[in-house]
Amino acid sequence: MYFTKEYVTGIPLDLKKYTLGIIKQPIVDYFMYDYDFIDFIKPYYMGLSLSYDEVCEESKLFFTIFLEMMNKSKKILNDFYRGLTLLYDTSLEDMGFFQDEEKRYILRIDEKGSRKENKDGIGNPIAFITDENFVILCKIILEMSHFEEPQKPTELKGDPELVKRFKQKQREYYQKRKVDNSILFENVVREVMYFRNINSYEEMRNKTIWWLRDCYSVEALRSSEQKQWQMASGGKYSPKKIKSWQKITKLKK
Repeated sequence: MYFTKEYVTGIPLDLKKYTLGIIKQPIVDYFMYDYDFIDFIKPYYMGLSLSYDEVCEESKLFFTIFLEMMNKSKKILNDFYRGLTLLYDTSLEDMGFFQDEEKRYILRIDEKGSRKENKDGIGNPIAFITDENFVILCKIILEMSHFEEPQKPTELKGDPELVKRFKQKQREYYQKRKVDNSILFENVVREVMYFRNINSYEEMRNKTIWWLRDCYSVEALRSSEQKQWQMASGGKYSPKKIKSWQKITKLKK
């Protein structure tokens, strides 16, 4: 993990060394109205998946290719912008694209309201998203949201047509699995409230997403471990196969 102490305490993440400024950790209340958690996550999940593509890896145009692809899906692009306004506590008016001499896209994020406040219309920059830092941003957002990274595709060799058909079936399987295993965000909030004996949503609304999803996964693992011990005590399960939830959820650097 990149920022274990920050995730536990809920404080903002300092990403200045990546020229990504300081980002706030998203909280529960962001996603209980008209903005879904999965819509916040999707651009970063897709961006990281896209970075595994051979063309992307070879050219290193991770952010540029992502934007070109996302221009075909305005909803995902709008969700991406909206998420950035929350992470950086800024507005859409304070974000803008430009291209360098090699025609690579760069997204400049300015301090909220600074473009209007300055007479020349030039804001106070707080972050730049580029081809060089986009992948690390995707990784950090997914980790901060306690969301698993996409798996790197397995290299397939053989008849091109068979490989193409196999990849299509694989995509269909993962899509179906994702739908079948999806859990409504509000159900996660509700269950954690019961797990932790929290009586009011007001006590939940400012909790970070990392805290919420960490609580949910820990409680699920604890429940699973207890059931396995019960089965082991009845002779239906080997104690050697039981993994402690503490070891599974141990924070790692």
